Amino acid sequence: MSTTSVQTRPSPFLGLVVVAVVVVLAGAALVTPGAAQDEPLPTTAPVATTAPTASTTVPPTTVPVPAPAPTGASTSATVHDVLLVGDSIMRSTGPALAHQLGARWRVHNEGVNGSGLLTPGVFNWSRHLPASLSRFDPDIVVMLFIGNYTADPAQKWVGADGRQVPDIYTRSFAREWGRQAERFVTQMIRSGSDVVLVLPPPMISARVQIVTDRLRAEYRAVAARHPEVTLADATTAVGGPHGEWVATRPTASGGWAPVRLADTVHLAAHGRGLVAREIRFGIVRARS
Repeated sequence: MSTTSVQTRPSPFLGLVVVAVVVVLAGAALVTPGAAQDEPLPTTAPVATTAPTASTTVPPTTVPVPAPAPTGASTSATVHDVLLVGDSIMRSTGPALAHQLGARWRVHNEGVNGSGLLTPGVFNWSRHLPASLSRFDPDIVVMLFIGNYTADPAQKWVGADGRQVPDIYTRSFAREWGRQAERFVTQMIRSGSDVVLVLPPPMISARVQIVTDRLRAEYRAVAARHPEVTLADATTAVGGPHGEWVATRPTASGGWAPVRLADTVHLAAHGRGLVAREIRFGIVRARS
């Protein structure tokens, strides 16, 4: 959201217009009810009682990319389609990625805040993904999920062994997540798309980081089984020297800027730009 105020002070010699823009970026921490405050769990809350569609949560968008008018040979260059699939981290990174990719890419941002691979009651990716693949026929699909889950017992995932996955900390959570990731990636590949699978960024809580590491391992295993999958690493983008959670990262101008919001999970503007860059590098590798 933004507010803009304009004040003009006329002068015989000079007109000065000052425009002040205040942008408030709000990121809701994804925390399981009852969890310790220093452990921002990547779980969804609140949970919808019925499976919302994209129009009843945060509507997916096709991003028009502002770019200089093409000249010469680039005028007739093919425009490629990239489909973004994921949660709030993916959705918030989409505009920065669209800007970096430029006019030769149409970015279809289908990221849905609070969604995950094991919570169809929150958002049903099993139903939505095939429709999006058919609708956009993307050249590349970028998938980024950090591990959202639910605290609602009625909506907890039932695994292949018939047992309910109680929370993100049990090993069954990562195993079932990996099975669903394999299923979705296979659908993407069968549609004719290359896939960029983004490894999640680091978390400030040591306990949650263990879960993140398990999900990263599952994603790596999926990529190892499919040559059509290229990995991009959000930890490389916004992590510290050893892959740890950090609050700030260097900027191109030589300064430092925040990469995470106050909730410690979501990305600040600089972080979104850095993750978008890693994804863009992944797209380039996938297309080479």
